[in-house]
Amino acid sequence: MLLVFALFWSTLTLLFDGFMFVPMARQVIALNYATTQGTIVSSKVATADSDDGTVYGVKIEYTYSVDGQTYNGTRYRFGDHWKSSDHQWAYLAVAKFPAGAKVPVYYSPRHHQEAVLVTGLEGADLFLLAFMTPFNVVMLFLAHAGWRRWLKRWFKLPAGGVEIITDTHRTRVRMTEWSPAGTAMAAIALLAFLSIFAVGFTHGFHPSLPLMGITWSIILTGGCLIGSWHALNIRRGKFDLVIDGQNGVLELPAIAGRKTRRRIPFPHIEDLLVQTVRINHASEEARANYTPAVVIGGDTPATEKLAVWRDEKKAYEFIQWLRERVPCKNNPQRPLVGRF
Repeated sequence: MLLVFALFWSTLTLLFDGFMFVPMARQVIALNYATTQGTIVSSKVATADSDDGTVYGVKIEYTYSVDGQTYNGTRYRFGDHWKSSDHQWAYLAVAKFPAGAKVPVYYSPRHHQEAVLVTGLEGADLFLLAFMTPFNVVMLFLAHAGWRRWLKRWFKLPAGGVEIITDTHRTRVRMTEWSPAGTAMAAIALLAFLSIFAVGFTHGFHPSLPLMGITWSIILTGGCLIGSWHALNIRRGKFDLVIDGQNGVLELPAIAGRKTRRRIPFPHIEDLLVQTVRINHASEEARANYTPAVVIGGDTPATEKLAVWRDEKKAYEFIQWLRERVPCKNNPQRPLVGRF
């Protein structure tokens, strides 16, 4: 099901990416087009009905001459077939190129019949890029998840695939599933998603290029800062489960509901197990979380969660690996399962 969904999502996303990036690339290439003077023959706002109401575009015809030969042009810019409910930009474009006006026409030096009236990127291009960013990030996450599943299927990854760092007397296990790059990408996707509403509701779907430049500066800077902060926390060991064999202590990270780290002496560890938490009884397989946990005895008995994962196999393999390194009083062949 994950493969089917990933293929469906990726196909649609890549299709829309093609509709977006190809005209943007051609607009950038058009910056190197040759220039000649042309005449606007007709210029009007084109309208069409859609499920969301009336959408607007431009319909412009012009003539221009290259090497003594006259050409007819109808392209305002590459990607001008897109229409939107934002009517203001269409009327402004028509007002900029009224019928009878003498205007510069940019044409391809190799294909003279290929011409546009506007070159380079506009704010609408960067707005559309922000709109597609969350979809592309989800596509990349799905590809990464598929890659991880393939690795687990064909290669035996220790401890369920978590990152393990071993020194002389201690072993550190990174309990976070988020890398700094993944965190930065998720933050960029979220900021891009929010920017669509912030810019769209205040400036329409065709904002100015400077405004979208500032918007993208905020998106990229915010994503990099959040990713860097996560990287710093990883470097500091915030998410590390520490197995201190020399001192006989298991140190739990400040995650999974804990605000501070907790040190547990090995003699106080009653059991290491996997708890299966059912979120929705109507769809148990789809909504189950698997939680590696430590059962603590002594004066203050408790059960401490180590992480919350959706991958059952990963949780069991991790507990199996942990049992080989941390002694506990109850040590069966397979971890006990607590269902809640």
